[in-house]
Amino acid sequence: MRLVSFFKHLPLRLQIIILVVVVLALPLIAANIQITRDIDDQIHDQAGEKAEEISNIIVSSPVVINGLKNLDAISLQEIQEYTQTIKKIAGVEFIVVIDMKGIRVSHPDTAKIGKRWLAETKFGY
Repeated sequence: MRLVSFFKHLPLRLQIIILVVVVLALPLIAANIQITRDIDDQIHDQAGEKAEEISNIIVSSPVVINGLKNLDAISLQEIQEYTQTIKKIAGVEFIVVIDMKGIRVSHPDTAKIGKRWLAETKFGY
């Protein structure tokens, strides 16, 4: 109520200026929110596509395929070195390779290699 009363006591020119600013600002704010959401969605989609491309490269690599068949110390080291190389080239934070039994074969934290992946944890990697 005080705001309306205050607004009515302003000169007509100032009332018009305030109304024009408000009428122009609201759609600009709404457009900004929508554009920000669209850009966030695009970034998220691109990150997902990049992750899928990297995983396809890794899963089709002879180093990983043969390493998962053998699962000896040399194979595990080769897989770890290969994934670290791909990680650097692709510019991603981490790459984790997990076998069909849920055991980590490659991980940025070498202490986690050979341990079970827990899908129920927040990030699980």
